[in-house]
Amino acid sequence: GFVSSEAEFLEVRFFASVSYSSVG
Repeated sequence: GFVSSEAEFLEVRFFASVSYSSVG
């Protein structure tokens, strides 16, 4: 996103978690 670093961080964490869950 282009809102703020915090939002971007949370976004990345969320997608990362989903990816790991799908893979693992």
